[in-house]
Amino acid sequence: MAKWSDRGLTVAGQGRKGTRLDQLNDPKRIFIDGNDTLYICDYMNHRVISIDHEGFLYIANWGNHCVVKWHKNANNGEIVAGGDGSGTGLDRLHLPSDAIVDTQSDGAFLVADTLNHRILRFQLGSRMGAIIAGVGGKGSGDTELNSPLNLALDSQGNLYVSDSDNDRIQMFPRI
Repeated sequence: MAKWSDRGLTVAGQGRKGTRLDQLNDPKRIFIDGNDTLYICDYMNHRVISIDHEGFLYIANWGNHCVVKWHKNANNGEIVAGGDGSGTGLDRLHLPSDAIVDTQSDGAFLVADTLNHRILRFQLGSRMGAIIAGVGGKGSGDTELNSPLNLALDSQGNLYVSDSDNDRIQMFPRI
């Protein structure tokens, strides 16, 4: 029979509610992918946090229209996408809801840019994204999304998108 320690180890948050990037407020869901990246739905802070196997946190900060990257021992994070207010340009986000690391690349990450109805891919070090899903804008067609919320990559690198207001999950094959 499997056994676990009776002592927990805090890996995210400080055990009290807060809005700082090192705090959580009502975390609702967690998920660990095949690359040991931990995802946290920080419900009352309107953000999704992912922690990759190298110890970096990627926080989709809904209210501040940005994605912030933190090292687990850092005192400050670095805005790696958005952050200059909401907008429609490829350097802007409008209520991002999820950010995940593309582990099959050299540090790129993907962002669900919810109210711009698109998924952006950012190369590490670049603040300019590229649209990889939702190229048709808001809608219900094969190239369109309507309020995408969550992202997942399978072992082949295929992208799955929770297309919220279309009540569907879209799969975009990696080519």
